[in-house]
Amino acid sequence: MPTMHAKYILQRLFAAQDYAMMLLNRDIQLEADFFVKIWNNASIRQVIDGGANSFFKFVNAQPAQVKPSIKYPDLASGDFDSITDESMRLLKESSNQCKIILTEDQDETDFTKGLKVLHDFIHSNSTSPKPKSVIVVCESSGRLDQAIGNLNTLHKHRFLEDSPQTTQVYIMSSENLCWLLPANQRSSIVFEKDDPEFTCGIIPFVGPTTYISTGLKWDLTPDMVCSFGGLISCNNIVVEKTVEITSNDKPSIFTVELHPRDYIL
Repeated sequence: MPTMHAKYILQRLFAAQDYAMMLLNRDIQLEADFFVKIWNNASIRQVIDGGANSFFKFVNAQPAQVKPSIKYPDLASGDFDSITDESMRLLKESSNQCKIILTEDQDETDFTKGLKVLHDFIHSNSTSPKPKSVIVVCESSGRLDQAIGNLNTLHKHRFLEDSPQTTQVYIMSSENLCWLLPANQRSSIVFEKDDPEFTCGIIPFVGPTTYISTGLKWDLTPDMVCSFGGLISCNNIVVEKTVEITSNDKPSIFTVELHPRDYIL
C-alpha cells in the first residue's frame, strides 16, 4: 500500500535524490530556486523536444552567478519539430555530452516516447541506481488536447514496471501534482494535521469504476459508479490527516493541489 505525504510530498520525493526529471514543452513556472535545486539533484535529467527551449529560456532568465550552476540535460528526445536550432546547438555542445535521440513515431506523443527512451537509458546503465520516481514538469494550462495526452501517458507508463523497483511517474505543475492510482489497489495519502483543506480529484479516464474512500469531504462508496457522463469526484476536499482510496477494476488519475509552502525543501 503506497503512502504519499501531501504537505511535504515534494520533500519526500526529492529528499533521496533517486528520481529522474523530465521537462516537457511548456514554460517553467516553478519558483526558480526550487526548480534549480530539484533539477540539479536528479539522477537523470531529460528534455522532451521543445522542453529544451523551455530549459534554455529558464537558464537565460537566471542571474549571472546562478547560470553556471545549472546542470545540462543528460537526455534529449522527440521528433524535434518544436526545438529551435539554437537549443539543438547548445545541447550538442554541452560539456556533459547530452545524448540526443530522435523518436519519429507519430502514433505516440513525445512524452510517451520520452519515457521509453528513459527506460532504455536506465537499463543500459546497469551499474547506476534505478530511479524510483520520474518527475515530469509541465504546466497544465494551454492546449487541452496536450493535457489529455499527458494524462493518457500516465496510463501507458507501465512498460517501466520491469525495472527492479516500481517507478512511479508524477506530473508536476506550479499548482498541482497528479499520478496514476493502479487498479485493484489501496492507496494511502497522508496529510499533516495542521494542513488546510486540499482540493483533490479522482478521475476515471479508463471507464466506469467504483472506489471506497475515507478522509474526503465527499467520500466514495461501492454503490457510486464513477464515469464520464456520470459521477466524477472532482473539486473534492481532504478533511482528514489520512485519505485512503481503494480502486476497483480500473486505474484512475489522482490529482491534488500544491500550496506555495510545498516548495520549501
